[in-house]
Amino acid sequence: MSGEERNVSGAQSLQRAIAILRIVAEFGERGCRSGEVAERAALHLATVDRMLRVLAQERLLERVGPERRYYIGPEIIALGAVRLSQFSILNHLSSALDDIARRSEDTVYLTMRVGGQSVCLARREGRYPIRAVTIDVGTRRPLGVGCGPLALIAFLPEPEVAEILARNRDAFLPFNLTLDIVRMTIDRSRELGFALNDGRIIPEVTAVGLPVRDAAGKVVAAVSVAAINARLDDSRRLEVVRTIQEALRPYVPVPV
Repeated sequence: MSGEERNVSGAQSLQRAIAILRIVAEFGERGCRSGEVAERAALHLATVDRMLRVLAQERLLERVGPERRYYIGPEIIALGAVRLSQFSILNHLSSALDDIARRSEDTVYLTMRVGGQSVCLARREGRYPIRAVTIDVGTRRPLGVGCGPLALIAFLPEPEVAEILARNRDAFLPFNLTLDIVRMTIDRSRELGFALNDGRIIPEVTAVGLPVRDAAGKVVAAVSVAAINARLDDSRRLEVVRTIQEALRPYVPVPV
């Protein structure tokens, strides 16, 4: 095979892989099986199966559950995080985040849902000398792990919550969380009316958070405040929640 032929073959393989990514994305939260991708792509099943496995190995896709359904993977989210920083949600809420950081003097996070994952879009650090800097912009976590991701899932309709929890069951384990623990934190957040992570990820850090909705009432983002435990004891949590609510009020619902 000549160099030109190899280039053509390589380009064709790349085009097929991109087409497969787009097809998987079209299935959204339902996910898809290799046979469904092969049918839509009009490619041989063995070819599609091989490409799906490579894309999953590179974390551009993820394969979940006994049916081995494919979903857009966490690496896609990470690669898109740089561009996500320019999304309208961040631009729209930027002043509110600054206001919350100024008033609370603690660390503020803006997170956004992407499928069963969350991505940190922005972080603002307050003036308090001991800062709870727990994640960086672009960090991705399963919904339910951490305060922002907890606010993103806790206030969704229950059928959607159950589906996400089932998908993320194994993803909780690296954070020393189980499905039962995450479910408990969701139930408690619903009772409180705000997300609360009291040291379950980092023992020295407590965080409170609220969901952010669009005009249709859909949860699209979350704003949370994290601090050392002494800064967010029972007596101050509601105060910080009110600060978040007041700062967000002029900006909610958000455009998407």
